[in-house]
Amino acid sequence: MFRIDDPTAQASLPTPEAAGTQGYFTEGNPGSGVSATLVRASFLNMLQEEIMSVLSAAGITPSKSTYNQLLTAIRKSAVLFPGTVIADPGYLPLGVGGMILQWGSKNVPTGSGGTLYTFGTTFPNGPIGIVASHYGASSGIINVEAVGVSASTYRLTHNSGSTAAVFMIAIGT
Repeated sequence: MFRIDDPTAQASLPTPEAAGTQGYFTEGNPGSGVSATLVRASFLNMLQEEIMSVLSAAGITPSKSTYNQLLTAIRKSAVLFPGTVIADPGYLPLGVGGMILQWGSKNVPTGSGGTLYTFGTTFPNGPIGIVASHYGASSGIINVEAVGVSASTYRLTHNSGSTAAVFMIAIGT
């Protein structure tokens, strides 16, 4: 996304006309006297600025040659809507005291030393807490532990006799 940079573009956002009655676009019908909807600069400026606000909130520098910036910003900002797929591992800056929420799911093999995994992003000051839990089909109780946690990695262990599906959630600063 990049703001319009045509030589005829204004350097600052013009004041839009007064708001009218909200409605929907139409192609018009000359035979019945219905005019086609005019697409005004104020409408296009509104769309442009809405998109630029999402990029700005996600800390993304606008680029004229990158065509997935809005998607990247939405994923990075973790704006959650029903059905939205968020990366795994993923993280969400909470905006409160530098807090970060992170999550991930792994198929953890058996082994006494556990398996080392990397967080979606490094906690600048380290994690405050991490919780890991088995999910999916199970023939009994599986105890899962997160051990050896650092600012960028964590180790998952479990007492199952086979590979276990594990979900992890962590919070830190």
